[in-house]
Amino acid sequence: MYVVNTTFTILNEKNIAMSEKGNYILAVIKASESYDTLAESLADIITKMQDLQKISADDKTFDFEYFLGGDWKFLACVCGIGAGNANHACIGCKCANLDRCDTSNHWSILVPEHGAHILNEILKNAGSKKVNCKSKPLFMFIPLSHVVIDTLHLFLRISDILINLLIRELKFHDSIEKRTKFSGGFNKGKLRHMAQCKTYLQELSIPFHWYVGKESKQLEFRELTGPVKVKLFQHINISSLLPNSDNHETTPKIWDGFWNIIQDQKQDFNHEDVECFKGKVTSWLELFLTVYQAKDVTPYMHALYAQVPEFLQLYTNLEYFIQQGMEKYDVTSKNFFRSSNHRSFSTSTNFL
Repeated sequence: MYVVNTTFTILNEKNIAMSEKGNYILAVIKASESYDTLAESLADIITKMQDLQKISADDKTFDFEYFLGGDWKFLACVCGIGAGNANHACIGCKCANLDRCDTSNHWSILVPEHGAHILNEILKNAGSKKVNCKSKPLFMFIPLSHVVIDTLHLFLRISDILINLLIRELKFHDSIEKRTKFSGGFNKGKLRHMAQCKTYLQELSIPFHWYVGKESKQLEFRELTGPVKVKLFQHINISSLLPNSDNHETTPKIWDGFWNIIQDQKQDFNHEDVECFKGKVTSWLELFLTVYQAKDVTPYMHALYAQVPEFLQLYTNLEYFIQQGMEKYDVTSKNFFRSSNHRSFSTSTNFL
């Protein structure tokens, strides 16, 4: 089901802005998240936003400062940037995919000399595919330094990569890394490491099962939810899953290091804190690259080391930009549209 929710939050409300209650509805679009759909559906809202720069109430004038938030696909789409698997996938800068692994490069969301994307430049190159510029940015009045990375999606997507890389290594130790079809089902007797992983995670009360896809005939598992991933990173002992791995000491450090970085992001930062954080993230990425390849470094990983420190320097704390409340609202709205009559009182009350 395709549902695109567009809300606004008031960052000054801080903790409320982080919650479902702090997401105030602007539009509910029951359609796919394509550029043309968003451009047409949000046209009136975009015009109103551009015209509305201040508001007066009770003899006070309040100036508006607009920011954009969302997952990578949405932000890239409304900023006129192409697909996340294309070269130059980054929203804020022109870093090429294979340059993501080079921590000696200094990329910026502010300084054009350090590769920062400029809205007028994206507009000029729209359709040319130059540095992945695809379309006219929909919010031309919001600078890209105000298009803030969502730390929730950053955690979810990078954790996906670490989990998939762990599974890749389990398959290697079970000698099935190149096997694509599993017509005979999951044989826990032959797939010892993968069976051990399943048992271990279930002992942590993490719902995890291997199964063979009916159509794909590939060995699959259901994606873990955000809260379950948090529990996984809090309790997992990677060494016990990979006792014979050449990387049995390094891989746990990669997992622990990433979890510590995610926790660090929840505080207020001063300049010294940002520099320390930047060094910590850079060291983590360099450690990651001692085990994995340059092609394993994703746009979110690039954003973590190249852009999050700059955002922290600008805005001190990124927690207030988090999309956690929006994610909960997404679940509520999809439940509404999935209901048989769309008129369930409890569902519609929560939805509105």
